[in-house]
Amino acid sequence: MILRQLNEYDFEKIQTPLTCKGQQNPLDDDFHITMTVNNWEYILEVQPITKCRIAVMQALIITREKDDGISHILITDNKILLALFELLLFQGAA
Repeated sequence: MILRQLNEYDFEKIQTPLTCKGQQNPLDDDFHITMTVNNWEYILEVQPITKCRIAVMQALIITREKDDGISHILITDNKILLALFELLLFQGAA
């Protein structure tokens, strides 16, 4: 898990797409954002904590194969989580 302090511009830039496009389970504070990077599908679990502060909890790699079906790989490495979050910021959570 990583904690990231954002400036107000970046926080506003990501807050609206999080609430509109992010999937949220009932009674959960975190959002699940689906993103594709180099033909790999990721689900990033992001939780706004306070004003301008966001926690990136974990990520999943989703692989789809004809024979095996769908499998998930859990990512908890902070460097990869930070890189995925930076891509999310760069894309504007699109």
